[in-house]
Amino acid sequence: MAAKKLNYRLPILTEDKLDDAQRALLQSLRAGPRGDRVKLGGPFGVYMHAPQYGELTQQLGAFLRLRPRLSRGCRSSRSCAPRGYGAPSMSGTPMRQSPRRPA
Repeated sequence: MAAKKLNYRLPILTEDKLDDAQRALLQSLRAGPRGDRVKLGGPFGVYMHAPQYGELTQQLGAFLRLRPRLSRGCRSSRSCAPRGYGAPSMSGTPMRQSPRRPA
């Protein structure tokens, strides 16, 4: 049985076809801990189609990975965020419902 050819939704980019914003993002990604291992496939390839989003996304990822402790303000804002009341988790098991306060 022949392998089915993948049909990608986004065009595959090559380094020689990047515009200035895309090239700047690629340099920024390669300046980080991954270095020259950053390729134009996977999530990095998606970021290249929206370089401003890609830059913000990689900065947020670096912040979350490299900041082991959150400041008091971050902890406070994190506790105010919705927690997906009853939404299924990534493991497929439902999350616990938060207790409802009496009216």
